[in-house]
Amino acid sequence: MFKYSVSVLLAVLLLSSCASLKDKPAYTLLLEQRIASLTVLTDWQIDGRLAIKNGDEGLSATLSWVQKDDTFDISLHDPLGRKVVHMQGSYDLVSLSTADGQTIEGANPEALQLEYFGWSLPLDYLADWIKGLPVGDKPMQNEIYDGVGRLQALTQEGWRVKFRRYETSQLVALPQLVQLEKGDFRVKLLVDERK
Repeated sequence: MFKYSVSVLLAVLLLSSCASLKDKPAYTLLLEQRIASLTVLTDWQIDGRLAIKNGDEGLSATLSWVQKDDTFDISLHDPLGRKVVHMQGSYDLVSLSTADGQTIEGANPEALQLEYFGWSLPLDYLADWIKGLPVGDKPMQNEIYDGVGRLQALTQEGWRVKFRRYETSQLVALPQLVQLEKGDFRVKLLVDERK
């Protein structure tokens, strides 16, 4: 009886370890296919809604983001439709125009946002995360995948990122909701329309 129980236990452990070894490479392969399919998507536009909470402060805005290769054009509007801020440029040269007509320029989009808002979105990372992709050259931790190998969550560069509401059940479907968190800074980006 004891020999039979040990044999069954060993068989179960062996099968479960084989299954876990198979699962990770399968997800890795699916992720590689997803990355290959979506990396070529360098020109895109989204319209959506952005909610930012930084400690006790918050911001809600509608967002229009046009991306062409490494250049971007981003507009934020308040709930009444008034333009709050407009940023355009690339990840090494950007200008930020405010509703009161002020324009500031800088070499780094994050530093420029920090100067104006007191916080900053990681725009170069977010351009990948919007597509449900990891940032290619940054290490990932805490990855969680769904049943078809799409990312549900990961941590990169200290940002905890969650991907929600994929448009379809296809492997190359894009997430409609991306949530970021780093310390007390939280961001929700809901994509209403992609062009």
